[in-house]
Parts: sequence; C-alpha cells; structure tokens
Amino acid sequence: MGHIAARDIYRRLGHAIDNTPVRTPWNDAFHAMLRELYTPEEAELVVRMPYRPSSIGRLERVTGMDRARLQVLLDRLCDKGLVLDIREDGDHVADATGTAERRTASAHGHAEQRGHHEHHGHDGHADHAYPHAHPHDHSRSPSAHAHSSLGSPASPAHDHPDDGCLYMISPIVIGIFEFTMMRTGGALPSKRWAELFHDYMFGDRAFLDANFGDGQRVSVMRTLPHLETLGDHVEILDYERAAALVEQNRTFAVGLCSCRHEKHHLGTRQCDVDMETCTSMGTGAEYLIRHGFARRIDKSAMHDILARSRDLGFTLSADNVQQGVGFICHCCGCCCNLMQGIRQWGHAGVLVTSSFIARCDASLCNGCGLCERACPIDALSLPVPPDGRKRDRRCTVDEAYCLGCGACALKCPTGALRLHPRERKVLHPADSFERVILQSLERGTLQNLVFDNPNSRTQEFMRGLVGGFLRLAPVKRALMGEALRSRFLDAVRRMAG
Repeated sequence: MGHIAARDIYRRLGHAIDNTPVRTPWNDAFHAMLRELYTPEEAELVVRMPYRPSSIGRLERVTGMDRARLQVLLDRLCDKGLVLDIREDGDHVADATGTAERRTASAHGHAEQRGHHEHHGHDGHADHAYPHAHPHDHSRSPSAHAHSSLGSPASPAHDHPDDGCLYMISPIVIGIFEFTMMRTGGALPSKRWAELFHDYMFGDRAFLDANFGDGQRVSVMRTLPHLETLGDHVEILDYERAAALVEQNRTFAVGLCSCRHEKHHLGTRQCDVDMETCTSMGTGAEYLIRHGFARRIDKSAMHDILARSRDLGFTLSADNVQQGVGFICHCCGCCCNLMQGIRQWGHAGVLVTSSFIARCDASLCNGCGLCERACPIDALSLPVPPDGRKRDRRCTVDEAYCLGCGACALKCPTGALRLHPRERKVLHPADSFERVILQSLERGTLQNLVFDNPNSRTQEFMRGLVGGFLRLAPVKRALMGEALRSRFLDAVRRMAG
C-alpha cells in the first residue's frame, strides 16, 4: 500500500501548488516532476503550509510539526528553491517598495497574537481577515554577466531568526522551474529536470491554457523597451527604463538562465551566449545569493549585461510591477519559454507587452528582412506584394503579438522601424501585492490568500464559497475592469492592514 500512499501525497502536493497564483493542472508529467523534486516528507510539509507567507512560529502551529524538524525541512526546501524564505533585510533604495513587506509582516504579527485559533487541524479562522500576497516579488530571478570577478555563488546560509523571516510555497513560475534549473554544483540530474519541465509545460497545451487560455492580462513578467528604438519625442517612465531600474538598487546578482540551461540539456539551444545571464537586484538578488543560486556582482556589471543584450538584440523583460522590480531577463527567441508559449500556442499574454509598439515607415523600409529575423516571436513579416515583386516587400507588424521590445528596430538599417506609444494603456500592476492579487483573481485562486490554512475545515468551506463567487464571469470582469479595479485593490490593501 506504500506506493498508493506516496501517490496520494504527491497528488495533494500538486493540488497545493495549483492553489498558488500560477495554476498547475494535474497530469502524469506533473506527477513525475513532483516525485523527482520532493521527498515524501518534504511534500507532506508543503501540503500543510499556509498559502500566505508565514513565520516559523505560525508554521509550527498550523502544520503541527516539531519546530526543530520543521526548520531542517524548511532549510532543505529553500536550498532547492521549493520554498521561499522572505526576509525584511533588503536594501532596495526606494522606500515605497517596502510597503507591502511591512504590511504583510505587520499583519502576520497580529496573526501570531491569535495563534491559539490556528493549531493543526483546528477549525478556527480568526487569523484570516488579511488576504496577503507575496511581500515582495520573490519571483525575481538573478542575473548578470560572466565577466564579473566577484567570485562564485555563496554557500547557502541558514541564519534564520524567527523575526523578519517568512516562508511560503514556491509557485511553479517564477519559482520551482527557475530555481531548480539555476542550481549548480555536484552531480545534479539537470538533464532529467529539463526533460520533466519540458514535458509538463510544453508536452501539451494544458499548463499554458490553464493560465492564459481565457485571455488573462496579468502575467509574472513584462517587456522592457530598448530606449535607442523609441520614436522622436516619445516619453517613457522610469519603471520601463532598464538602466533606471538598476540605479534604484544596491545589491545585484547573476546566475544561470534557467531557460538556456534547460534548452542546453534538451539539445535545442541555438544561441552561444554565456548561460550565466540572468540578472537580479535587491531582495531577489539576496535570496538567490543566500541559497547559492547566483553570485554577487556590482552595478557596473549589471550595466555591462544590459549593453551586451542590446548589442546581441535580446529582448529585455522584468517582473511585472512598477515598484520594486527585482530582476531583468535577457531573452532570446530560441530559449525563452515565455516566447515559446507565444509562438507555439498563441497566448500573447504570457509575456506582457511594454507600453510601446513597433511601427514601420514604409517610405524608409528597404525590405531587407533583418527585422523579421530579429523578432523573437515572429510578429513581423515581409509579405510579397500582389504584383509579385520581391524587392517591393515592406515590413508588416502583427500588433496583436508585438511585445514592444525594440529588438527589430535595433537591427533596422534605415530607421524605418521605431517604437511608439500604444493606443490602449497596458496593465502593469503598481507592485507585487497588486500583481499577485490580480493574477490570483484571474486564475481563480484569490480565495486561498484570504483563507490560507489548508488544514482547517472551516476555511476549506469558505474557500469554496468565496472562490465560487469570485470565479463567476461577471464578477471577475467587473473587478478586473477599469471602473472597479482600483477601488477593489484599495479595499484589499486596507484589509491587509
């Protein structure tokens, strides 16, 4: 009967991960991946963990596990990237980015005072008036460049005072996939991991359909435009300037690009850039350095990476927030999984566009085709005109898919292609709190952040009741719409303290 019990714990683990802001529909590929990454004991802990970030004190009460054993398991899971330890010792320059962190920690402080309502298996629910999202964008991947002389990844650290450290389940992206494929050292089964992730995410369309099949607008990442490709007199805000994002931080790190590492082991990688190209900043960089996923670099190295990506025509992308941006990815069409999702399954929302779109001045276009080859998602074409003369081809932009990255314009020899403001405003959440709330609302998991104790029967009932209401199409449309969205988010912030 042991194999039946083991399968059951991994099925329950799959359900727990599916209840995060990124959906993970169950299938045999997902089951195989979970068995490879989690021991049964680790799976049992994650299944019992609350969906919101929680202190070890709260985890001890909610899971019913001995604190000493709990800490050992948490340390192990964090070093594997399967649980996130979120600390309030970040050094991001902008004070505003700490608001969500302080709000969440404060609310959890109130929760600790009411902990007697929340023992493992108890139906108490006094602690759950606060629907918290991540305190910061832990989805932050690390990156920088291979020429830094600042050393190799730091050894994983386990100095974990109870105050200021919160633990939460890693979502599959950005989280389990990235951190697993960023691991280095020892005899790691990276090829096996790459195959498992590919089988799950691209073996069929179930994973991407579950997260983008209904036209969802909120994703974990957004495109950054290359400034050199903006049209004349075009204004751009700092949150869309890669260099400005770097200047807002003091801590930086670089690690393996998870997508390139995966494609390397799958044998499908076509680019020859160094795989150590994933840059992170602030608290995201600190997390990755702390657990050995990345190594520390300086600000000049960050700027060097940006320059190299511009020269190579890569697409820049960052976490989909305006405040507290923690990573910048340097993406190519042959490796990036987000771009593969757009090309293979047609889900344009996988990577949120910038506020700009490429437009071609036909009078300047010479039909050379360099832009078509530069576009990482095949959003440009040069159709042969009706008269059949190939020399009269002109660039055409598919505006439904254009990312607004400027990779095409970087290669345009005549200046015919430039980025211009989009007519419709793009939804870029203010911070990670807003992003997680909206992302969860679109995917039907917001109720799990409100009633987050998976061990409480009362909260299970409330999750079903509230979740059923929030999943109603008219309700979801209204809360995501321009008229109500700001008021809805303001109300959630007030509830969160």
